[in-house]
Amino acid sequence: SSQTVTNPIPSLDLITSSPSKLVFPYRPETLRVLEWAESVKPSWKNRYYIGLIRLSVDDSMKAKELFKSCRYEPSESHFYLTRAKLFEGMEEELVLRDLNKAVELQPDDWRCWNALGNYFARNRGWSQYLEVTRKANSKIPGHMILQFDLAKAELYNHNYDQACDILNQLILLPAEGAREGHEIYRSALVLRAVDYFRHQRYAKALTDLEEARKWPVTLGVGKPYVTDERVEDYMTGLCYLQMNQVVEATKYFRKVIDYTNNQKPAWDTPYLLAAQSYKLLSQEEEGDHVLTGWMKTQPANPLMMWAVATYTNNEAASSKALERIGWKPEESPWGLGDAQLALVYEIMKKVTLK
Repeated sequence: SSQTVTNPIPSLDLITSSPSKLVFPYRPETLRVLEWAESVKPSWKNRYYIGLIRLSVDDSMKAKELFKSCRYEPSESHFYLTRAKLFEGMEEELVLRDLNKAVELQPDDWRCWNALGNYFARNRGWSQYLEVTRKANSKIPGHMILQFDLAKAELYNHNYDQACDILNQLILLPAEGAREGHEIYRSALVLRAVDYFRHQRYAKALTDLEEARKWPVTLGVGKPYVTDERVEDYMTGLCYLQMNQVVEATKYFRKVIDYTNNQKPAWDTPYLLAAQSYKLLSQEEEGDHVLTGWMKTQPANPLMMWAVATYTNNEAASSKALERIGWKPEESPWGLGDAQLALVYEIMKKVTLK
């Protein structure tokens, strides 16, 4: 026999007093029940659950209203992580408040620290990113993702020794399409080599450039059949040039040119290194030809404009081109342009031949 619930309040109390973690209502049919529950006994949990269902049917506008109406009543960190994700790129002040709240509520949860760190990385707040990732690692030592976050933060703050130390001890699990482990490792070594070069420690620079060519199995990325080593080859050529080993230098500049001509990679900033290599081999006309080819193919590309301006030593035009892709003066263009812009930028800005 069917029973009628004469007093639903105790059942609703049980729902609203139970933890909402890992509760994911998604059926549209559940909406009416939750909306009824909200009319009988209002609770942020009802609105949170309704918001999740609204999100699952692509009604993000209504979901945002519901999530906002919860204000700061929730005492569970995952609510704030979810709301922060929902408002990402739109209401960044709210996002930051929510992420800080998540960390405050659950300082032992790596996801809260990871999300807060990523907020600063996304907004190019490199010093705050470093501060957060260092705190995270002191709270939760030995966590793979937080350690990798710290390695990135050290790199983005030009602390190459620290980044290399972390990466040398880290074991990153492989994942589909995950290339970042090797990219961070390579960047730290190349940029430390640039620093050694500036202090005329060419042998040290060459050691780091040789290491940068490796693909450690601990970093979760397999070595491709063909690897793009134009950055390493160009810097190696410069080191040998400064050591007066012209034959060896020429060999590496030719490698940059040969890779560019034979592999014909998509237009990217290392084409500038090919043009520079021609120039250093006294074949300036060929160098000009490399960049005019890019100009004809992509006349409106800001990276091409930057490459041409840098090649012709036009500093004002160079800065203007990078500003078009979100760069701010005096910062390294991490996460902007193509995958190798930051490395090529640092080399062109910091390396001068004596």
